[in-house]
Amino acid sequence: MSNRAMVKLIHADGFYTDEEANKFKYIVGNLNYTEKSYGYEIQGFNMIQRGLEPIFSRVLGEKVIIDQNRSGLFRRPKQFVHFEDFETLNEWCFIIALEKTTFNMFHHLKDGIGENGEVDAKSALDGWEYNYRNLMEWNIETNVVLEENQGVFFRPWMFHSLDEGKLVQYYRLLTDRSLRILIMGRPGQGKTELAKKLHEALPESLYINSEEERVKAKDIDYSIDGQSRHTYRVLEIARKNRSDNIIIDMSCPLEDSRDILNPDIVIWVDTKKDSGNAAWEEQFEPPKLYDLKFKTIDEDTIPDIIEKVKTKRL
Repeated sequence: MSNRAMVKLIHADGFYTDEEANKFKYIVGNLNYTEKSYGYEIQGFNMIQRGLEPIFSRVLGEKVIIDQNRSGLFRRPKQFVHFEDFETLNEWCFIIALEKTTFNMFHHLKDGIGENGEVDAKSALDGWEYNYRNLMEWNIETNVVLEENQGVFFRPWMFHSLDEGKLVQYYRLLTDRSLRILIMGRPGQGKTELAKKLHEALPESLYINSEEERVKAKDIDYSIDGQSRHTYRVLEIARKNRSDNIIIDMSCPLEDSRDILNPDIVIWVDTKKDSGNAAWEEQFEPPKLYDLKFKTIDEDTIPDIIEKVKTKRL
C-alpha cells in the first residue's frame, strides 16, 4: 500500500451554496427511489456539476477524475456497516449531506465480544467476510456529524455507515496518473508541429488534435458555448486514456476552457502577435499561469519541454 492510502478521511465544508442544496433537495426529494446495495437510489439519475475535477484535485492534493457512471447519484442510505466496491487503491468516495447525518467509521472486533474486544480488521484491506448487521462485532473508531451542505472524502475500503434515510449525494473519484500537457496559442503559430515532435519524443504518449476532433464530431462551432462543449469533448478523450503523457494540441483562447482541461503543464506558443482571425482575437484571454512560453520554436524547444515533464513527474 502506498503513502496515498494513508490519508483515509477529509472533512469538507460549504460544497454547495444553501440555495443549491435546497434546490437539489426539492428536485430529487419526491422522486421514485429503488433499493440498491447501499441504500435507495434514483434509477439512472446522475447529476454531475461541471468543473468539479480541479476542485476535488486541489482538496485531495492529487489529480482525480470523476467516475461518470458512479457519481452524482442521490442516495438514501441503509443503516448498516459496510464498505464500497473498489478495484484499486487509487480511489476515493465523496458524500455531500443534503440532510443532516452522521458518518461513522468502524473497526471489526475479533470474536465479536463488544467494544473492549481486540481489533482484527481496520478496513476491508485486512478482511471483509464479517456480519455487517451485528453491531456487537464493530467498534466506532471515528464519527463525523455532517450538517447540510457538508461533505466527507473517504477511501472505499473503510468500514462505515450513515444515518438511515438521510439524503446524500455520492461521487466516486479515481486518481489520474497521466500528465496532461496543453500546447496552446494563436492559430498558425506552429503548435501542431511542436505537439507532434513532442509526441515522438515521449514514448507511448497520446496526441489529441483539437481541430481533428471537431471535424470527427461535426461540431464546427467557435462560439463561447461551442468552445465549452468542445473542451469537455477533448477532456473526455483525455480521461478515457491511460497514457503516461497526454499532449493536447488546442488553441484554447478561453481561461474557462483551460480550467476545464486542468492541465499539469501549459505551454504557450506565442510566436505571432496577431493570428489574422478576428473572432479568435476577440475571445483570447492571455493565460495568467503557464509553465513555458515560446516566442520562437527551435531545436532547443523539445529538450526544454522534456525537462519540464521530468520535473513534474518527480
